[in-house]
Amino acid sequence: AFELSEYDESSIVNLRAKEVFPFCKDPFNSKSFVKSATEAFHLLSRSGARIPCELSVKEFIWNDTSAVLIIFLDLRQKYAVEQAKREFIAMVSHDLRSPLNSINAVLTYLSDGHAGELSEKGRNLVAKTVRESLRLIALINDLLDIEKIKSGKFVANLSESSILDLAKRSVDVVERSASLQGIDIELRGDDYVCLCDGGRIIQVIVNLLDNAIKYSKAGQTVRIDMTKSERGCLVTISNRGRPIPEEKVKTIFESFEQINPGFAQERKGTGLGLDICKSIIEQHGEKIWVESSEESGTKFIFSLGSSFEEAVRIQKELKE
Repeated sequence: AFELSEYDESSIVNLRAKEVFPFCKDPFNSKSFVKSATEAFHLLSRSGARIPCELSVKEFIWNDTSAVLIIFLDLRQKYAVEQAKREFIAMVSHDLRSPLNSINAVLTYLSDGHAGELSEKGRNLVAKTVRESLRLIALINDLLDIEKIKSGKFVANLSESSILDLAKRSVDVVERSASLQGIDIELRGDDYVCLCDGGRIIQVIVNLLDNAIKYSKAGQTVRIDMTKSERGCLVTISNRGRPIPEEKVKTIFESFEQINPGFAQERKGTGLGLDICKSIIEQHGEKIWVESSEESGTKFIFSLGSSFEEAVRIQKELKE
């Protein structure tokens, strides 16, 4: 619960919650209470400090009387730990990327035979090491992307884009990988003009396609569907591979979360792709979610808007 360190008991007895927490929106108006809700926002202390906290509201019955339980969770320590973690990841990532790029360049030089002909065993060893170094570089780039997005250094550069064009360009990136695994990619739906950061949306679609290909079997088809929504359009990437376990659906977008760790290790997943996708889509003020079952397969769905006024409002909120 939130500690009211700047108030003594006598000064808050019989006060309405909104008088104690004047910065709050209006969750304390009885008309706005719901059965159960949780929201992150800031409180304004007497000294004027903005304190990040989480507000939980729950209705219950107490001695045959309807009552409301309000809990404030102080998030300052949590945010401090997260900031320290981001700074550590950024420092380690920057310090590792340069030497890894150098190592990869030398290995590629050897692989190309510029330092003399290698034996078959030597070529295989160098090729394997090149693949592993590229995977580590990709992991570091993902970590840097996460740090940039979550520290507020990245804000979506919105412009009008053809979602069909972005989808086609994304398919071009993964087509060879899909072909080598015997998997087809199918585009369906109409074209829509959406306001988005085109490069970042391609990054999202490529990540989702990579996942879909990874969890599909030879002969199966990965689909991209584009459908109209009230605010713009919905993009759905679906596959008929193994479904996501129900207990994983709620955590699948968290960093380093793997659907099947053993399988992901076999396919060299980093566990960061979906977290990056979620962060990018949320920077657009939009939503991304997953639906998965044995009968219908797995679908990753995200929304994009087309209203310029709405986009400006979202970007303003993200910068505050």
